[in-house]
Amino acid sequence: LNSENFQALKLIVDRFKDTINCIYTDPPYNTGNDGFAYKDGFLHSSWLSLMCDRTLVAKNLLNNVSGAFLSNIDKRELYNYKYLLDTIFTPESFVNSIVNVNNPKGRSDQKHLPTAHDNIVFYATDGFISYGWNPTNKVIKRYNKLDENGQKYREIDLRKTGDNDRRIDRENLFYYFYYNEDSKELIPSREKLALQNFREIVPMKDENTEGNWRWELDTSKDNLKKLIARYMPVKKQWSVFEMDYYIEGDRVSPTSVWDEKSFNSERGTESFMALGFDKEDFPRPKPIGLMTALFEHTTKPGDFILDYFLGSGTTICGILELSSDSSKNRKYIGIEMGEYFDKITKPRILKTIYSQEWENGKPVIREGISH
Repeated sequence: LNSENFQALKLIVDRFKDTINCIYTDPPYNTGNDGFAYKDGFLHSSWLSLMCDRTLVAKNLLNNVSGAFLSNIDKRELYNYKYLLDTIFTPESFVNSIVNVNNPKGRSDQKHLPTAHDNIVFYATDGFISYGWNPTNKVIKRYNKLDENGQKYREIDLRKTGDNDRRIDRENLFYYFYYNEDSKELIPSREKLALQNFREIVPMKDENTEGNWRWELDTSKDNLKKLIARYMPVKKQWSVFEMDYYIEGDRVSPTSVWDEKSFNSERGTESFMALGFDKEDFPRPKPIGLMTALFEHTTKPGDFILDYFLGSGTTICGILELSSDSSKNRKYIGIEMGEYFDKITKPRILKTIYSQEWENGKPVIREGISH
């Protein structure tokens, strides 16, 4: 839609109420130099008012059972924006802030601590389902062990870390393991046992503090074949580890730090210029790889995606790339105003529909592939 986004959202809210599965936006960052059609460089309160009006309407479009809201933002307004979104979606709906390493070398125009990332704030309703990713080679390399059947796995310490990781925090997650180094037998027990030739293993947070396990006792008993005991020479203590298997075709959940090369800002500029546009035509278009990763993780085939700060159209281009396999089709609505809608956004989307691959403004025609 070529329209001012607040007006467009109000026009479509009755028709599409509660039907959008994922909202993604890349709004102006209020830095004064984004180059968007929307005024940039507001007072903080004025910028928040701009964002509040649009987000409140957009919330009515979001599926209230299994919807996700994602939005790029940089350091200038990150905390103000999160406070606003907490107010609209509730703090409990906040999943995390994705740290996207989009400029590994850091911005050359900054001193002290050059920024190498941007943030994607992520909110979701109670029924939201994460669909994960197909694992990259970087992820697959973590599964660096083989069991007796030749299956790949990685070891994950069964001891809980993070919040509530002390025995006094969750007494039901504290129990003992007894391990025989010769027979490799492992016995979990709530009570202390006097077993000959068995080593007692306790989840120690540090040398003087008892911790707890990630699994309850019954879960450990039911999954003994997935557990192994091992001595950690650096920590100079024993612990129990889960054998987490990699099965071909499995999807994995990404962590909160995204550092794939396809998510770099330069990739966004490269794919934009390959279509025949100049670098100066649009400032810092998002990389398509980032879009496909976001929607692969947060949506399933047939889901509906909305972007009401469409910019150069990267969101839709990412959806089109993800939907190049007909079994992965997603629906979308994009809203943008400004003269570049006709000069950049619409032509870019049409070119992407025609061909997924471009070089020097011309489609790459490969043998056996029609466009």
